[in-house]
Amino acid sequence: MQNHAAWIWHDREIIPDSYAAFRRTFVLEAVPENPILTIAADSEFSLFVNGKCLPGSQFADFPTEKSSTNFDLSGQLVAGKNVISVLVHYIGHNFFRDVKGYPGLYLMLADGGEILLGSDEKFRAVPAPGYRSGWQQMLTFQLGFCTWFDAREAGALEWTDADFDDSKWSFAKNIDADFDRTLSPRPLPKLLEKVAPTVVLIQQGVLRRAFSSDRVALEMFNDFLRPMNFRDIFSPETETRFRAAAGEAALPDSATLVIRSDARDPQLEFRPLTDPETNGYYLIFELPQEIVGYITFDLTASAGTVVDYSLGEHLFSGRVRAAIEDRNFADRYIAREGRNRFTMRMRRAAGRYLELHFTGCAAPPQLFYAGVLEQSFPLPEMTPFECGNRLIQKTVQIAVDTMKNCMHEHYEDCPWREQSLYGYDSRNQALYGYYIWGNYDFAATSFRLLGHSRGKRFGGFLAMTEPSDVPLTIPIFSLAWVSAIYEHYLHSGDLALFRTEAETVKSVLAAATRYRTGSGLYYPGDDPEFWHFAEWVPGLSQPKAKEFAPYNLYLYESLTLAEKLFAAAGLAAPDYAAMADELGEKIERIFYCPERGLYASDASDATMFHEHTQALMLYLDLVPDEKRAGFMEKLLRRDTIKCTFSALPFLIRALMREPELRDFAAQIVADSFESMVTAGATTLWETPNREEFNGAVSLCHAWSSLPAYFVKRYILGVEPLAPGFAKFAVDPYPGSLAYASGSVPTPYGEIRVSWQKTASGVDIKVDNPPGTRRVKS
Repeated sequence: MQNHAAWIWHDREIIPDSYAAFRRTFVLEAVPENPILTIAADSEFSLFVNGKCLPGSQFADFPTEKSSTNFDLSGQLVAGKNVISVLVHYIGHNFFRDVKGYPGLYLMLADGGEILLGSDEKFRAVPAPGYRSGWQQMLTFQLGFCTWFDAREAGALEWTDADFDDSKWSFAKNIDADFDRTLSPRPLPKLLEKVAPTVVLIQQGVLRRAFSSDRVALEMFNDFLRPMNFRDIFSPETETRFRAAAGEAALPDSATLVIRSDARDPQLEFRPLTDPETNGYYLIFELPQEIVGYITFDLTASAGTVVDYSLGEHLFSGRVRAAIEDRNFADRYIAREGRNRFTMRMRRAAGRYLELHFTGCAAPPQLFYAGVLEQSFPLPEMTPFECGNRLIQKTVQIAVDTMKNCMHEHYEDCPWREQSLYGYDSRNQALYGYYIWGNYDFAATSFRLLGHSRGKRFGGFLAMTEPSDVPLTIPIFSLAWVSAIYEHYLHSGDLALFRTEAETVKSVLAAATRYRTGSGLYYPGDDPEFWHFAEWVPGLSQPKAKEFAPYNLYLYESLTLAEKLFAAAGLAAPDYAAMADELGEKIERIFYCPERGLYASDASDATMFHEHTQALMLYLDLVPDEKRAGFMEKLLRRDTIKCTFSALPFLIRALMREPELRDFAAQIVADSFESMVTAGATTLWETPNREEFNGAVSLCHAWSSLPAYFVKRYILGVEPLAPGFAKFAVDPYPGSLAYASGSVPTPYGEIRVSWQKTASGVDIKVDNPPGTRRVKS
């Protein structure tokens, strides 16, 4: 069917960071019975049918291999005249989540086997009214561009309406011959769009803008803000409206003002500015929790009113920090006269606080609403867990919410600053997700994206992130990807992912074992595109050593697990088991320091000891029995350089194998995350310090969702012993709890576990689905 439609674009100059508008009017003699619209774009699209926006977006993919999304238009089309409108943003630049491609829109409407419409030269196409194309103001070098929209341009807010007159628009240009592209169905369901939530106004005031810059974020950040009491800045009508809604005779000076998204009248009406030292207004709203989606607002304003808006996770000195070093967390909207309704759909934003600055106001603005339309991946409910400890259960729920915020087209490290898919981060996310939802398909899609290069770049290693064309690779992340493929097989019982990636696994391991030191250890090479990174701590973030323990440890693990994968699939491969055995012996001997009784991270530096390295040694069972007691004693002191949340799962998984250390491990988990919950967090942070990285640390980072995994894997105690949980063990960790119950999803159904402490011990009940067998521990 692809031959019935062409890739099209407008006939103007092609520039990066440009927006295009497409319209097609057509007539149907009758309403189709099964109308399906298939659409794809480079780089992002928003679809409107007869003036109605249909939630959906472009799947994260590659310039020559595009994914199409299907929309069921049942109930959207009418007999007679119909209009399809599409907004497309062509990014045209390499970010950590986008690959520079060639602009284009592909669209086809079919009813069963009958093609009703295809994108061609009959479509109208122009640079999108209102959008500033070619601005190229970078939000972050990972995430993408900022947006500038001028509603005063003719048709800027109306061109998607069904009755808009597009007769003066140019016809589209067929660009099929300009760029070869394959098309395949979107591998995951479309994202869901939720109703905009109620928000709370937490600060209001006037501002003075005395600083001019080509960076909107820097202008916002340098505005002088003067907080004001509610009745001093808003009109009497506003106070009357809120007083009536609250049922109060009067509002206190610092009232908590709830703003709903379904208001028919303006919620906030500013008073005129009277102080010559001020030239604008500002508002700061708090969302009910961290939300990922499209910033939206509705206001009445005078023509030329500038609305600069910033969504963030932090409040520094009472304001959203729009500018952090060279990062620009701000966009600009210039109002037309009268009502302005706008949703910025070309980029998902994330945060908990929304700040708006109004300048250039010929008349005081009136705000109906400002907030975020949440975009979320359709997930089932989390399988249940109950333990009677409210703090543990709240922490688990927040861990799950953190995971949800970091799942859209693929796993994301954090939604506010990057939205990037990394091999190391996604391994942790997938493992947690198996115990929360059993989301094997989502995990497989992410791992296929990471394996996209098929080892054709970086000497066989995978790109640092995908989809991207960033000229960097982190070799350890490629090794983590190999291990993640095995963990997917172990939990899903499905070898399909591995079979598609088997040659890439070989390529990664061949690259990883290409170079050896004189003592027989491995190192990835000295290519300037290699970032020898293991963790954000001194000694592991930019190591110079060729004999580097973490690299060899992750290699040992991936060799061991690759042997199991190839054996299970019946595929020929090098003798990875023998390679691992030889490597394991060398790791233990070369990195052991008798004076410390621990393992150095750098064979040439006997002063650098990391908890990360010790955790891997223990997790991989490489500590000999005769050294184990002394090693464990020193490990428990935690006087090495402590691991961050990224590597913490290895420490916990290692410690929880030791019955006498389980309390110690559980306390580490509690100390790491429960303080965030008691501090009011709605998602778990990237690091314990929320002001780290000069204020750019994310307060929603999925590698911190460990508690959701911990309660299922250890407190319930469910462990797969055969692929897909066909055989499993139940060995719960009661700790200080009196009881716990819940379930773990498997491909066969849920394994339900409940236990309670009794005078004679722990009474355990297990209900498992057909096809699975519990092996007594």
